[in-house]
Amino acid sequence: MEAETAIFLLGTLERGGSETKFVRLAGRLHDAGWPVHVAWLGGSEALLDELHPDVPRHALRREGSFSPRALMRLRKAAIKSGPGSVVCVNFFPMIYGWVLRRTARLPQLIASINTTDLRGTREARFMALYAPLLRRMDQVVFGSRRQQTQWQTEFRIRADACRVVYNGVDSRRYSPPTSHERDAARQRLGLASDALVFVSVAQLRPEKGHDHLINAFAGGGLPANRALLLVGDGVRREELQSQARRLGLADRVLFAGEQADVRPWLRAADVFVLASTAVETFSNAALEAAASGLPLVMTDIGGARELVGEQGYPWLVAPGDAGALESALTRLANEPGTLEQAGAAARARVLDRFTTRQMDTAWCDLLWPGVAAPRGAVA
Repeated sequence: MEAETAIFLLGTLERGGSETKFVRLAGRLHDAGWPVHVAWLGGSEALLDELHPDVPRHALRREGSFSPRALMRLRKAAIKSGPGSVVCVNFFPMIYGWVLRRTARLPQLIASINTTDLRGTREARFMALYAPLLRRMDQVVFGSRRQQTQWQTEFRIRADACRVVYNGVDSRRYSPPTSHERDAARQRLGLASDALVFVSVAQLRPEKGHDHLINAFAGGGLPANRALLLVGDGVRREELQSQARRLGLADRVLFAGEQADVRPWLRAADVFVLASTAVETFSNAALEAAASGLPLVMTDIGGARELVGEQGYPWLVAPGDAGALESALTRLANEPGTLEQAGAAARARVLDRFTTRQMDTAWCDLLWPGVAAPRGAVA
């Protein structure tokens, strides 16, 4: 049986977690011999340079709220490639995927949902549109068990249509640095070799909780010789910079901005922190940090418990609780042995459950069930 084409349909090619995941996934599947295309409705194309040059791509150039022209371009691409599956990444692409199914042959329509918490009246109106579409998908792919349980119950999605595919990380690309690599990374950033360095990789948006992280970082129990690296950019940058100045931390909080390659920043760090208060499902940034041998301190939302496992519960804190976050950071700061053990345990768990090989295999099983892998494909 020959593998049919899969189309990954994204809303945009902005540099976000789910967009980056599917752009890179498409490249790996292509290199393994699987037929995969990438289409996006419009907006930012920041990830275009990361899209594999040999992966067929379709810029649909959406105009307005719903674009018939974008739909026709998608339909033309689908008819030409004869897709076996269209994977709608997050909500808006589901509208186009559903209309496409009604006008063209489309054996399998899949939704990949990469958010967890939806709150308030705006979100309720939002889901009044999308929940019926979710119930009509052939498969709905979630990023964690916790997310699946929540959504399956709240939006009455068929159990047999639900599946969890964990994010994966390339454990060769992200690995613990040598002492020389660590010292060189710190030297480039102007950090002392003996400083205690925390790093957070996340867009500077309200739901990422950077304000709670900076408050925790200001705690008196942490050593004076410390630094906080904030990798990412966004609407809260100026506000967070002002907060750091008010707390007397302007010289200790480094705003790195958007970085296409975060490895130099991870190599310079001792601890990874993610203080999100909402939305987080299964953090790619945390996976990359864990694979790099960093201990994880995270808020207990989304799939955080599944990521860190039982050994990591002391490092999970309630969302928005800067005091609990400070306590976790302080404990690691004052227990070097614990810090080292927690970092080693984090990498071991990634190698056991959350590699790109495992993620790619799960997607292949979903997109091409019963089809023999092409030569050189993911086993």
